Amino acid sequence: MKRFVSLVMSVILVFSLAACGSNDTGSTAASQSSETQESSDVPEVSDTQEESLPETSAIDFDEEPYTLVVCYPVLSEAQPDLAMIQEAINEITLREINARVEFEAVGLFSMANVYALKASSQEKVDLMMLMPGYNYLPNFATSNMIQPIDDVVEAWGPSIKEILGDALQAGRFNGSLYAVPQNKDLLANGYGFNLSVPLCEKYDIDIDSIKTLEDLEAVFELIHEKEPDVTVVAPEQSGGTILSILRGKADPLGTTTASLSVAADGTLQAVNSVEQESYNEAAKKVREWYEKGYISRDVTTAQESGSQMLGAGKVFATAAASLGASMGGEMTGVQFKAVKLEDVFATTSDSQMSIWTIPTSCQRPDKAIQFLNLAFENEEIGNLFRYGIADNHHVLLEDGYAQLANTAGWVNNWYILGDCKKMYIRSDAIVSAGVSHDEFIELMNQWNEGVVLSPAYGFTFDPAAVRTEVAACDTVIDEYSKAIGNGVVDPEAELPKFRQKLIDAGVEIIMSEVQRQLDEWAAMQ
Repeated sequence: MKRFVSLVMSVILVFSLAACGSNDTGSTAASQSSETQESSDVPEVSDTQEESLPETSAIDFDEEPYTLVVCYPVLSEAQPDLAMIQEAINEITLREINARVEFEAVGLFSMANVYALKASSQEKVDLMMLMPGYNYLPNFATSNMIQPIDDVVEAWGPSIKEILGDALQAGRFNGSLYAVPQNKDLLANGYGFNLSVPLCEKYDIDIDSIKTLEDLEAVFELIHEKEPDVTVVAPEQSGGTILSILRGKADPLGTTTASLSVAADGTLQAVNSVEQESYNEAAKKVREWYEKGYISRDVTTAQESGSQMLGAGKVFATAAASLGASMGGEMTGVQFKAVKLEDVFATTSDSQMSIWTIPTSCQRPDKAIQFLNLAFENEEIGNLFRYGIADNHHVLLEDGYAQLANTAGWVNNWYILGDCKKMYIRSDAIVSAGVSHDEFIELMNQWNEGVVLSPAYGFTFDPAAVRTEVAACDTVIDEYSKAIGNGVVDPEAELPKFRQKLIDAGVEIIMSEVQRQLDEWAAMQ
């Protein structure tokens, strides 16, 4: 039986527009908020604002309904039927928490500037989603754009705490809770390769029997021999690297240069990832594949991503950090299936992709958390915001899957509101082949139960003190990592140059600052 789970893939592929390579020295997309707009005009939370919070967890239905302004990300602009969705959600919120919601779409790539302007003008905003959250959380917290929410979550967020569990720690910064991560269901992904099902079937390759790198290399050799016009392996995303998958699970500690190491006595250590033996060995292996012809000669300049080429039948395998256990999917008609070479491993950044925060301008943080808590509890809210109105924007099929209908009126790109375990699954995003909706959910549950948390899970690095060094190291990374990480150059010749240039750019200063903060964090645990 083939089990395909493109829920994981579709979310990660879209997320990667903003966060490709956050766990790899081969990308600077997640360079610690160094380009995030700062605001020095944001006031701190006032005493009167803190005193306005109710002392009990009993919702007051005698007061006037409070209107929550909720900012959420879009790729372009809000779709025309937003008002319709909003009205349907308000029927629930008025009944359950005595509040209305006004949704405001914010462009994903202009998010930092939009939020900074709202904060400096003290415009009314009660909830805002940060995506990718790890790019914004430290700066927004230290510049007082968002407020700590420990007490209000304790009072009004029982379902938030229960559903998120350990993942709630990803919303912490400098000892305080500043954010509610969206959901634990996409907490982490396995490292490995997505293989073309048609080519595997053509040559009687049993994907489930591939357990080790040696098994995979034997398959690569066969495909290279039988299909000379097909690229054997490519990075999943344009600009990514194969090395990042081969080196295995690593916690970058919210940086583009560090990697977590655990000493024999259990002490957490921040080390330069390029100096690690796992990086060196992965560089040698990917160079070997390049010299054998498994990797395209234009891999570093290709505009088409590996996932797109896999869908077009041009590539046999993609090196991916977005696998689901025993899962796969379909890209433009070509089925693929995952081969997982590493255990599922979750870092703080994995849970910070989409996080809800409360700006300092919010006068009723209790209402904001009441709304998030209700969204986690009430499956109708999440499904309305994801799929729109039943029998208008989607149709719920007998097998439990949702089929999109009026996509011109409403399609949300992401699972960003509510508990995604309670949401429908799109029928056109799944190649089910005998897998029922309930079986799909069970696979997702099994996946999450197998997640191993990083020893530094919950640690969020603040790059404020080393922004100059971070920018300088990112420039060096852009110069070397794609070529080394895809085997284009000889690592024995280029790695020493790469390492020295990182030292010259200040990587040791960054490591020292990461270690200082990591020690402080560990002492509080």
